[in-house]
Amino acid sequence: MKKKGKEFLIDLDKYLHVRKQLETGSVWKNVLAAFLLLVILPTGIMLSWYYHKSADAVEQEMAETVFKTVEQAAQHIDLRLNSVKEISDSIFMNTMFNQALTQSGEQGISAQVAEQAELIRNIEVFQRREDIQRIRIYYKTPNFYTGEHVNFFAYADLEQEPWLGQMEENNGAVTWIGAREQAYSDGTEETVLTCARLMKNSSNINEVTGALLIDVKYENLFQVLEESRVSEQELLFLYHEDAPWMLEEALAGEEAARSKLLTMEEGISREDGKYYMMKQMEDSGWRVGVILPEKAVMAKGRHSNQFFSVIFLAMLFLLFMLVFFGVFGYLVMRVSWRIKRIVQKLEREGIETIGSQSTGEKSEVSLLENHIDVMIAKAKDLMQEAFAARLEKQEAELRSLQAQINPHFLYNTLDNISWMAVRANAPDICDMIQTLSQYFRLSLSGGKDIVTVENELELARVYLEIQNSRFRGILEYHIEVPETMRSCYIPKLTLQPLLENAVIHGLQPKPDKQWELRIWGEEKEDGFFFYVQDNGVGMPEETAAVLPLQSPASEGRHGYGVYNVNKRLQLYCGEKYGLKIRSWPGKGTCVCVAFARMEKETPAG
Repeated sequence: MKKKGKEFLIDLDKYLHVRKQLETGSVWKNVLAAFLLLVILPTGIMLSWYYHKSADAVEQEMAETVFKTVEQAAQHIDLRLNSVKEISDSIFMNTMFNQALTQSGEQGISAQVAEQAELIRNIEVFQRREDIQRIRIYYKTPNFYTGEHVNFFAYADLEQEPWLGQMEENNGAVTWIGAREQAYSDGTEETVLTCARLMKNSSNINEVTGALLIDVKYENLFQVLEESRVSEQELLFLYHEDAPWMLEEALAGEEAARSKLLTMEEGISREDGKYYMMKQMEDSGWRVGVILPEKAVMAKGRHSNQFFSVIFLAMLFLLFMLVFFGVFGYLVMRVSWRIKRIVQKLEREGIETIGSQSTGEKSEVSLLENHIDVMIAKAKDLMQEAFAARLEKQEAELRSLQAQINPHFLYNTLDNISWMAVRANAPDICDMIQTLSQYFRLSLSGGKDIVTVENELELARVYLEIQNSRFRGILEYHIEVPETMRSCYIPKLTLQPLLENAVIHGLQPKPDKQWELRIWGEEKEDGFFFYVQDNGVGMPEETAAVLPLQSPASEGRHGYGVYNVNKRLQLYCGEKYGLKIRSWPGKGTCVCVAFARMEKETPAG
């Protein structure tokens, strides 16, 4: 009994000592010191080691990222230049152009005038391409129209050109002429690249009949490089492997840098505090060169390194916190166990005044442990969600790139069909295909969801032209929009679904064939407004009032255009914007499109 009493007194002394420490705060001071020693100090040391260890690796990774951007720009430019070369091949192999060069001057004046008109019509088909500035043909044997100096010239006009010898030496193969200012007969000057080649007699391949020059808009190509720029200090160059003189003006006085770009292999080189990068375009022979100071790469890499360092610090901090709380929880549990043991002994000894203070609730430490477990589980869930979101973003970017590349096949196919229509002397089919191609280009809009009002009106005009051709010219339309509105922005494909509804549901059911459509716009204090009005069959007023608000799927109806346009406008601009429809049975329908001022174009995805 004495032994049990002694143990009780010892435990009671320990209990009072712990209680005193909790009251005076000495325990929390020890906890704070342990926290600094076990968490803060190790985390700082590990972070410093990681930051210096990863700096070089991050810099190298950033350089490789810049090079990948350059590779993508080079591939885009290569596609455009190959398209120009394909046009050159088409004209080079074309029987009509070869006959015109071979029989130059042999026909009468009227025949030559007719021949000139036919040649110009075919040239204009190619000159509609966005990258083509001008197509020029030089005749060895002058004729009636070689003095025109727009598309047709005498071969003698090339005698003073410094690149003539190189073109003749290539003997019909394509010769690329670097960026330069080209003056035209209308008094304008444009910076162009030129695809040049000799034209040969198809019956006698050794006979030179003239030369073909296709001027390419240099601004369009260099804009692709500018979009890949990562720093204001970055120098970008576009030059050809057979024309090193293209770099002389751009790198005047920097012989070492020019020589480096001309002699280096494809890839990345680091020398004299600069990164040199070169990407060779396999098909066209063009090269993209980049000179980037190390400081620019280091600055960009430093931001990335700091970001990853923060992530590393957070994970490391979390790890040490888990260790710390594990140790702290163990210590607290021991204290709690000792307190419970004292209470139990007091109860067994019959001291009811102390025993009555027991509440029977779970330990606060256990509750804290449970909360920590929940926190860790939530942290894991958030990390998994972030990882899944990053994968979805990468997939969306890949789909966006594919969506930008795949249309090239469609455009080239439509151009080929257009060329076949020209050869078949079917101008109506050619015009229809060209209009359809323009419609596809406008509707895709380079992957942008927000476009200018000018672009949206052009898409509407092209769509109406297609419908007018389809219905043999019975559709009369008018577009009246102030110039001040045309530079504003609007969600893409806002007007086209409304026009489609007007044609299909409003005009087609009309018994007569007097179809009229009018589009006009106005600017007010609370936004911009378009109106699309037709003289179709109309609909009941109560139907028109609820048409933008009811989902076609919920009502079992067809035609998602009106509902979707209304929802998109409200998502982009707010609930007070969207569509309002008024209609008069037998007279027509008017759709009001209300949208807010938008700042800029945005890409899809």
